[in-house]
Amino acid sequence: MKECIDRILKGQFEYDRGELSFSFLHLELNIHEGEEIEGSFTVTGPKEKLSEGTVSSTEIRMEVLTDSFSGEKSEISYRFHGEGLTGSDVIKGYFRIISNRGEYMLPFTVTVEQPKISSSLGDIRNLFHFANLARTHWDEALHLFYSNQFHYIFKGNDAQYESLYRGLAKENMSQHNMDEFLVAISKKHPVTIECDVQSFEEEAPSQITDRSIVLTKGGWGYAHLKVDFEGDFLYGEKNYLTDDDFLGSKAYLHFRIDPQFLHGGRNFGCIKIYNEYTHIKIPVTVSTVDFDEKKHSSYVRKKRLTHELLRSYLAFRGRRVSSRQWMADTGKLISRMFTEDPDDIEFKLYGVHFLITAGRLSQGQYILEQIMPEIDRLARLGNEYGQQTYCYYLYLQTLISREESDIQRATELIEEVFKRHPDNWRIAWILGYVSDEYSLNPQNKWMLLQSQYERGCNSPIVYMDAFTILKNKPDLFLRIDDFTISVLEFAADQGILTIPVMEQVIYLSGNARSYDKRLVKILKACYQSQESDDALLSLCSLLMKGERCDKESYTWYRKGALKQLRLTRLYEYYMMSLPEDEDGRAIEDIPRVVLMYFSYQSSLPWDKNALLYRYIYEHKDDYPELYESYRFQIEKFLVGEIEKKHISPALGWLYEHVVTAQMIDAQNAQKFLAILYTCRIVVEDPDIREVIVIYDKCRSQMHYDVVGRICDLPLYGSEYTILLADANGDRHAASAPYTITKLMNPRDLISLTTPYIQSGTENLDQFLCELGRSAYTITLENASRYRDLADSDVIREDVRAQIRSDLIRFYYENDFMRQLSEYLNIIEPEKLTQRQRGEMLELMVLTGMFEKAIKWLRRYGCYNIDPKIIMRLCGRAFDYQRDYGDMVLSEIAWYAFQQGKYDEPTLLFLCNCFKGTIREMRDLFKASESYGMENRDLMERILEQMLYTGSYLGDHVELYKNYVRTGAYPDLEIAYLSQCCYDYMVRDKVTEPYIYSRIEALYKSGALLPLVTKMAYLKFYAYADPIEREVVVKNLESYKKDNGITRNNEVCKAFLKDLMSQDLYFGFFKNYATLSSMMYSFADRTILEYHTRPNIRCKVHYLLITDENTDDTGEYQVCDLRQMYDGIYATSFIVFYGEQIQYYITEEPEERLDENGHVKPQKLTESGVLSVTDENFTAGLRQGMYGLINDMMMSEALNDDRAQFKLASEYFKNKFLVEEFFKPV
Repeated sequence: MKECIDRILKGQFEYDRGELSFSFLHLELNIHEGEEIEGSFTVTGPKEKLSEGTVSSTEIRMEVLTDSFSGEKSEISYRFHGEGLTGSDVIKGYFRIISNRGEYMLPFTVTVEQPKISSSLGDIRNLFHFANLARTHWDEALHLFYSNQFHYIFKGNDAQYESLYRGLAKENMSQHNMDEFLVAISKKHPVTIECDVQSFEEEAPSQITDRSIVLTKGGWGYAHLKVDFEGDFLYGEKNYLTDDDFLGSKAYLHFRIDPQFLHGGRNFGCIKIYNEYTHIKIPVTVSTVDFDEKKHSSYVRKKRLTHELLRSYLAFRGRRVSSRQWMADTGKLISRMFTEDPDDIEFKLYGVHFLITAGRLSQGQYILEQIMPEIDRLARLGNEYGQQTYCYYLYLQTLISREESDIQRATELIEEVFKRHPDNWRIAWILGYVSDEYSLNPQNKWMLLQSQYERGCNSPIVYMDAFTILKNKPDLFLRIDDFTISVLEFAADQGILTIPVMEQVIYLSGNARSYDKRLVKILKACYQSQESDDALLSLCSLLMKGERCDKESYTWYRKGALKQLRLTRLYEYYMMSLPEDEDGRAIEDIPRVVLMYFSYQSSLPWDKNALLYRYIYEHKDDYPELYESYRFQIEKFLVGEIEKKHISPALGWLYEHVVTAQMIDAQNAQKFLAILYTCRIVVEDPDIREVIVIYDKCRSQMHYDVVGRICDLPLYGSEYTILLADANGDRHAASAPYTITKLMNPRDLISLTTPYIQSGTENLDQFLCELGRSAYTITLENASRYRDLADSDVIREDVRAQIRSDLIRFYYENDFMRQLSEYLNIIEPEKLTQRQRGEMLELMVLTGMFEKAIKWLRRYGCYNIDPKIIMRLCGRAFDYQRDYGDMVLSEIAWYAFQQGKYDEPTLLFLCNCFKGTIREMRDLFKASESYGMENRDLMERILEQMLYTGSYLGDHVELYKNYVRTGAYPDLEIAYLSQCCYDYMVRDKVTEPYIYSRIEALYKSGALLPLVTKMAYLKFYAYADPIEREVVVKNLESYKKDNGITRNNEVCKAFLKDLMSQDLYFGFFKNYATLSSMMYSFADRTILEYHTRPNIRCKVHYLLITDENTDDTGEYQVCDLRQMYDGIYATSFIVFYGEQIQYYITEEPEERLDENGHVKPQKLTESGVLSVTDENFTAGLRQGMYGLINDMMMSEALNDDRAQFKLASEYFKNKFLVEEFFKPV
């Protein structure tokens, strides 16, 4: 800029600076979050001229890499830093270009795009769009679902599903999990499956045969099915069906039938097709070829008749029916048998047996004789069935004949058969009745029957005969073995136990070493029969040996407790089996004797102890003395259970009502916190192996095992999502139902743990609890806890950032400056949101951490920062001497100033350091002026920049006045005045009178003024005060008009002399014609002045028109116009009254030849007429020879001969005197 001043002082001005053009008028950029982007734009100046300047940015994030340029065309590079910006942020600013071709503010807008996901259907902006994509392009949606960009979709209402997504997206590329996600958020319905058959029936094939079932998928989404085949003859190729098995909406399930695993008759199997939403069961029936439905039905009916006959027989033997009733019922059954199959040999034998029993021996004998050939045939076959039938025939014969020899012969034959078939209980039973060895000796018969039992016989007939032996001979009942128990169990079922047998059972059961559920059944029957204490004692003792603690056993333990049986650990088993409701309350009152028993010591399991102690606490008003004896025991128990982290509904109730602050300490507080929020989840699907909890505020996921469909786990707060995982690793949200129950109500108990929990995982648990109740509050007591949470990697980064922000605010509000400074020093700005960074920045400024605050501003700029914070920072941290030239600090301070937030220190810094456009600096000057600040340097920079750029302010003269008042730098002032005068002379720009008064003052002070200032001074006063002859005559030295403009004629004379010495003249000279004698030479001159570009060859073409020669078609004369100054051309003519000079002006082009080599024609730029009228003359101009001639011509035109004569005389008189006194030397 100093070079520019020197150039102006030398009189070197630029007539046409030209303008810069840019490759864009408004730069618009779209970036992603945190993106850094580079670019460039082109600055083009006028051709064949050197354009130079500087480029800066009003936005700190927009770094100008090319901060200066020089040349006809330049490329300006920039880099925008998007670090810390988030979607929808819009950064606006300007490139500030200050050049020798003017000043420009080139706007730019940077928009941070909302993170989005692109797809074949367009941008995926929400979950509704994603569901549409999944419906039409499942595979594409699957890849998007597991992409790193998918989490951007969780905005607005969709944010509630982010935790669900984090849980289901854990297993990469699982189609099941994505389908589960869409179903859980209600964006689709589960896929339905339909089968083309309800059942499958066919005849047995001769070889392995393939069959298929068509499955139809309804809806859209991922289909996954499990397939189970039940039946040895059924098997399939696949046990799973997935989407890959469906062609469109159809899938074929192939299975095979293997005939080698078929048995005769009907073979039943089943195909099960199922998943979380679908359960299809298809029965499969395969019938062998030889299967006869009619025969099969008959076979079933015959079996039923035989079974009814047996039941009737047992009822009779058990004395539940009379002999008459039994005979009647049996007769009817025999008749039905004969009706069903009159040829059946077994039915005939049953009929003979009935006739014999009814005393109709002859009829029985007749039938036996009729069937004898068939019996012989069967016997000769030698198979077991034939031999068995033959023995039954022999037995019936003995019943009819009653002859000893017949009986002996039959016995021998039956014994012979029995030796061959010792496992046939029917033959053994017959032998027991015909052989004296067994029929007369109960012990032998018992052993016979026992041997059959040991061989696998479970026939009720055998049990009935064995019990009859026991009933009749109790002395045989000396020990309880397996056979005896089975017999007694049969008797108990039949209700035929006798008192002696029961007494023996009760006695012997006390010696039982192990638990036997059949013996329990027998003892129950014994007690129900006579309700003896011995039976109850034996029963309870046996149940305890089996460690039975179920609800059924509770009934017997309770009876024993109420009867106060003397049985060791009876009361323990009573409590262990005592059922409780869902709330952990005993379903019945506990007997007082039991309460007294446990009042001193209890060895019960912890959950049963909790049930007992709860009962005592709830009934402390009923048992005050007992409660006192229990109180210490209860408190000690609770402390121990807290240490073990035990929880149950009953124990939870005790925690709520009994735990006090004295029971909680640093050792157990963490455990008690987990207990307080333990819940019980019960799942329905037995395949579920794990419960997964995803907390909204946590980064990691919590896993808990499911045991027996139950999972006890702590659930803190309410901001979490629960998923279930099966054995295959698939996760379920909506497809696996479960119930959740709180095991206790924490109420205010969490306050007991707070003083002892300051760090670790439990600190996170307590934080989640506090979120569930309300917004957390940092206090003096928990500040260290939150400091630990802010450093925890388990918590999500956005939550940690908020905790840091709140923690720092807490330190500041409570004057913990040391902690505040320490924390501000270690905090990482990239982990904070914009709002949080602004808050931290404010605290840094308030606590004097200026260097760190400035560092943050350099990195992230001032976007969305409170300008008051910047103002405070400027006033306290910026030093204009130290920081001079730091453009970033200048822009930081300028940001606050632009927002109307500034004070005197901020203004002082900006006035000394800021370098913006002249309009920006003018605003800065006015603001500083309002504070009464002297800013000579700022004014000087503005004036220098005006001269350099060619840009002007509307009030630049006022600025100049202030500059002069503070003491102007001479060269700058003269350069400024010269430029103003140049603009006035050459460009006809309006200039204020103060400029010319200042020129006059400088001239009087002896300053060397450029020629242009003198020209402008003369021109201004020539046209500002049109001179009237009378005024000039009265006061030739000076005069003053009503407008207050004063002209110094002496100064004018001096300036005119300087111009005339260089042979310069201008149109305004005529206004000074009478100022001095040296101007008389212009009295007879009419000056033609023409303005155009400098250094252009201009010609005037003119034609003189007089009264005698009025023809304007004559030949024009041509002469060159002389350039008096840059772009100002002039020539002069002598024109008398009545004459006219008609003219036009042409300019030669700068390039004479066109592109084709032809001479370019001259350009006509102006035309007009010059003449002399009466108004052109003032009193002064009418003197002299030229004036007399013009007066004579005017008189002639007016036909005033007398005046004309007088003027002619005067003219010749003057001519004579001139010639006489002024002769040539």
